[in-house]
Amino acid sequence: MKLRSYYYKGGNMTKKKDGKPTELRGLPKPKKRPKAKITKEKERQWLRCKLTEKELLTAARGSSAALIKRGQLEDQLRGIKEKFKSDIETANHTMKKNSQLVEDGYEYRTVDTIWTKNWEKGTKSCVRQDTGEVIGKDVKLEDGERQTSLL
Repeated sequence: MKLRSYYYKGGNMTKKKDGKPTELRGLPKPKKRPKAKITKEKERQWLRCKLTEKELLTAARGSSAALIKRGQLEDQLRGIKEKFKSDIETANHTMKKNSQLVEDGYEYRTVDTIWTKNWEKGTKSCVRQDTGEVIGKDVKLEDGERQTSLL
């Protein structure tokens, strides 16, 4: 069995026994020979380029704008920090106050009371209106309280 190789439109082909061409897989395509002795190939490279006056001016303006923007953002950040600092201080104050209330179990408030004076005994008693608790029982009347108005 003798195989004949030939090129068909850039691809490697062979003929089988039955005469039909079949592509040979895994074989490299042959390289074309350059016709001239000097050839040129295009390639992109990262190289140093001197900036023009216009490019320098554009970069300077961009830098100036970025510096101004940074200053504005820093001012906003300071404002936000101050606001949050005051919020944190408020939260700390509330926590301290509530912790003290829990520890003590009481706080002072303005409460309506009624003083009942017993003129015969010369005493007075104070009763809370919210709970009905007697907070001052049989307290001696002072001299100024014993005086009544004549009008």
